[in-house]
This record gives sequence, structure tokens and C-alpha cells, in this order.
Amino acid sequence: MGIAKQGIYGPMRGKVGQVIWYELNGQGVARGVGYRTAPRTPGEIQSSKTHNVLTSLFKVTQPFIKKGFSGLAEGTVRNYHNLAMSHNRLHAIQMSDQQKPELLFDKLLLSNGPLLIPQEPNLEQVEFGLKFSWDYAEEDHPFRYDRVMMLAYFPNSNQAVFETSGAKRNQLSEVLLINSSLRTETMHVYIAFGSSENSSTSDTIYLGQIN
Repeated sequence: MGIAKQGIYGPMRGKVGQVIWYELNGQGVARGVGYRTAPRTPGEIQSSKTHNVLTSLFKVTQPFIKKGFSGLAEGTVRNYHNLAMSHNRLHAIQMSDQQKPELLFDKLLLSNGPLLIPQEPNLEQVEFGLKFSWDYAEEDHPFRYDRVMMLAYFPNSNQAVFETSGAKRNQLSEVLLINSSLRTETMHVYIAFGSSENSSTSDTIYLGQIN
């Protein structure tokens, strides 16, 4: 059943016959319910597998991805998930010898935006987690209140630990606490900055693999 809260000439929500109506980024959108009888092509199967690999990652990193791509989505009909999926499908997936899609962790982009990237970032394992540090120069003064974004992804258990609003850029370091049960697992680590004033972020920088 479709619902028109603002009357017959207003936007609709729901299903009417074989058409589904919904709102996307402030615009009314309608799509038909399709039926398919032909089998999927090898390319479509491969595309679906790639989509599933990224969806599995995005599921456990969703708040980080949302903050990291929402700034670019503003003012467009796309959303943060679309942007993250599009970029990483093109740049962060390779096919194994068995034609299975695999993540290229050094190519993953978990935040994308115009802010100044972390300068000379460094990573150190400490007793309770990971210590992130970076440089700050006088010319970086306009960005001094940006907040560090940190993420560690654990592929073997498909878990992630992250912080989207850590220390300020001019504070030079921050610690990401890691549960003791995860500290010996293989992890891939990323850093970025997010504005404290708006939704702008920097690109993520890959800091490497630990364990």
C-alpha cells in the first residue's frame, strides 16, 4: 500500500501495484518490481561476490564509513554507502587465482574528503591497544581542531574497532583501545581526520598490517 501524507500531489511511500515509491536524499523516487527468468551471467555472479565482500566489511565499519563519506554525498542524490561501494569496487578488490574477490587492504578507502590528510602518521603497539601519532606544523593551524579518526579491521573474525572523533590534530597523538582478545589477531589499520565544524573529512591513510 502506498501512503501520500501530503495528499495526491505530494510524495508517496510504499508499493502501488508493481511500482515502489520512496524518498532518496529529498527526492521522490519510483522503481518497478522486476522479474527475471534468465540465469545470471558469469560477470553478474562475480559482481555479486564482490558486492558481498565489501558489504561484509561495511557492516562492521558502518559508523566510520558513514562519517567518512557523508560529506561528499551532501547535495547529491547519492549516499555515503553508494560512494564507498563505488570507489572500493574499482580500486580495492582483486581476483584470486580461484577467481574469488579479495580485499586489497592498502587500497581501501574508508573515508574520502578534502581535509588535510594526517601528516607523517605513525603507529605503535602499546599495552592496551594502538598509539597513533602525527605531525602538526604552524601552516596546519586552520585544521587544528580536526578530530582524528582511527580504525583497526580484523579480517579473520570480520570485526572492527574504531574511533570517529578522537584527539584534535594539534594534540599530536591518540590511543585506540583494543580488547585483549583481539590484540594478537591480524589487523589492518587506518587513520584520517574529520572536521569538528562540519561533515568534511580527509582520505584515510593505510598504516599497515599488524600480526
